Amino acid sequence: MNSDIGFAGNIGKILSFNEDVPYKGVEVIDHIERRRCQIKTSTTVSPKEVSTKVFDFPVDRGGSIISDSISIPHTMAVYVRNHAGIMIEELTKGDEIDLPFDDYSIEFSAPVKLYIAVESDMCINVTSEKTKIEFDGLRTVQIGVRSHHERPAAKMTTTTDPKSMMRVISHLGSSLKTMTCERSYPTLRGHPPEIELGDKVHIPDVIEKPETNIKIETCENHRSIYSVAPLAYYFGAEVVPGDSHRIVTKDGFTHRLDRPNISLEKKIGQVLKQCFFLDCSTRTEGYYKIKLHEREQIEEKVNLDFPTLYNNSPSEQLEKYLQVSYEIIEPHLPQWKLTAHMEMDPTHIKMIPFLVNDLAIIRSAEETVTRRSKSVSSSQDEREKPTTDTDLFNENIDQSKGTLRGASSKDDDITQTRGSEMKRSIEYIDICENDTLEQAWIGNGIPVGASKAMVEAFKNRFKRSPTDGDIDITVVMNDEGMIEEGDIIDNIYDSREKLSFSVEDHQKLTTDELQNILHEETDFFHYIGHIDDNGFECTDGQLDVTKMNETGVDAFLLNACSSYKQAIGLVKAGATAGIATLRPVLNSGAERIGKAIARLLNLGFPLIAALEISKSESIMGENYVVIGDGGVDLTQPKSGIPSLCEISKRSGSNKVSYWTYATRRKDLGSITIPYVENNKEYFLTSGHTGEFIMEDRDLIEFLSMGDMPIKMESILYWSNENEFIKDLDTV
Repeated sequence: MNSDIGFAGNIGKILSFNEDVPYKGVEVIDHIERRRCQIKTSTTVSPKEVSTKVFDFPVDRGGSIISDSISIPHTMAVYVRNHAGIMIEELTKGDEIDLPFDDYSIEFSAPVKLYIAVESDMCINVTSEKTKIEFDGLRTVQIGVRSHHERPAAKMTTTTDPKSMMRVISHLGSSLKTMTCERSYPTLRGHPPEIELGDKVHIPDVIEKPETNIKIETCENHRSIYSVAPLAYYFGAEVVPGDSHRIVTKDGFTHRLDRPNISLEKKIGQVLKQCFFLDCSTRTEGYYKIKLHEREQIEEKVNLDFPTLYNNSPSEQLEKYLQVSYEIIEPHLPQWKLTAHMEMDPTHIKMIPFLVNDLAIIRSAEETVTRRSKSVSSSQDEREKPTTDTDLFNENIDQSKGTLRGASSKDDDITQTRGSEMKRSIEYIDICENDTLEQAWIGNGIPVGASKAMVEAFKNRFKRSPTDGDIDITVVMNDEGMIEEGDIIDNIYDSREKLSFSVEDHQKLTTDELQNILHEETDFFHYIGHIDDNGFECTDGQLDVTKMNETGVDAFLLNACSSYKQAIGLVKAGATAGIATLRPVLNSGAERIGKAIARLLNLGFPLIAALEISKSESIMGENYVVIGDGGVDLTQPKSGIPSLCEISKRSGSNKVSYWTYATRRKDLGSITIPYVENNKEYFLTSGHTGEFIMEDRDLIEFLSMGDMPIKMESILYWSNENEFIKDLDTV
């Protein structure tokens, strides 16, 4: 959004001025997404606004400075294009190059989308600590920046009639910024328009359906329409009624989606993954002529002429892609980000734009979930008959002594009886195993093994106000017996260099004090204490946030027993997402999980990824769940994309499995290059990205580039801790 991007420098009202920059240079700020990029110079600069038309790529703001060099304190990929827009150089860590005098356009894979245009000869050097460009003297350097923040441009209305829904679903692709294979880049896929229910169909004039000559025929029922929505969005296709399910192009090509021995939803997922993946391979013939690992793996197997395909129309590309056997490319696909399990209720049409924005696979609850109901009294722990090791642990927890986060701080006996014997029914939704990184549940009931997606949460994200200040974190510890988790303030939230945090710490609050804090705007609320269905335990009683009409909290962690109901209340009051518990949790396990979540959020992991990784810290982990939009993150990753290494010790070396986690800014279709010695290949992000063999010394050097979670022998470590180095020597 144009109004939400700025330069910290002297550019007047349109681009913000920040007098507190503690270095010579300029800082680019994406106020909505809270992303910053420092551009350091050798002398003091005074940025001036310039037209965005001077840049080869679309940008939201343009500025210029005069300097003999620029330096960005990140290791990143650098793409250099000449005056004709042809990419002539691509640099990664360890590369250095001298370029003759010319008119250059340079793109950086920085925390914000960053371009510079300059006429000079130059030396570009990418080290493990920074990316530096030196010119032949003082030069005018034009800086262009594009915000990664996306929101719906308009809102469509439909009735519950299936044909009406088909009309609006056919317009989801209007937000794609291109219909070439480059739409596989996340920055060229805009957020689809919102959909609301009403008395008639209304599609604003600003929403124009792309002309791709692709149609999707499907049956007139909500299950079929919801399932094909991601295809309609990505293909820019028109959805029309049909007696069967198939893709049809104007040239006469057809592809059946209803096949024997495979469900419609699964087949649709395969088509989406296959075409998206082959788009990612084809696009390497365009703006970024890079060595893509996945293309190298499949090129000789698929018999596709990628240079010719690049110039084909979307319908022609689709026809060629679907002639390739899915089994050939399946082993090389990036792990898909999200599967949404949905009750096929007409009102859930409102969730469709948010799901297809993530290219989610949408599946019917009829085939992917199991429902379990139980009638409990308020004095009982909300636990089911044991069906897993975790459930068995919870059943036996009453027989042990220890502190539960739902127990009164005055009595540590967890067998204590509380409350009246009012009966109520709880429905748990068990989600089936799936091969995507994330699972979401859209419907009634409490999900086990998936996040609880709520349309209110996604809409709350678009109410987010720009911020010129620091990232605000509020920590409330309402029980002094949980002081161990309280040290996150100094050791985690205040430990990240080059990020501006404002951390407030509160203890032993009354109900009025806690309510006032929840009304104040904060980016993240971390609660440590006791909660039950009646509310947050305070010094003078309980605060029930389900009765609050609004909150200033954006995201949260309610690290307390059975905090699910209160978390739902926070989202309905205005929060975007949070982590809560389904059942009672032991204090010791909650401390380990709470610290791990905080640390991962501090490294730029989205909420749902932070929780999934942290679950291994305790058997209590399966009791935690994400409420709302699990893709919310708190900070920008230091390495560009959140990553994790799994290390297996070998004779004289280490096998390093490199995992990446998609974010809003680095979504499906992004690329990454692990800065491993001698590696020059790019990989598609999401899931298991690459595997490398490394000596101890090389491994330690690789991990020293930044703080990163590591798993070794199923134990979670952190790359900048001596404990990991010590255990690496002894394993």
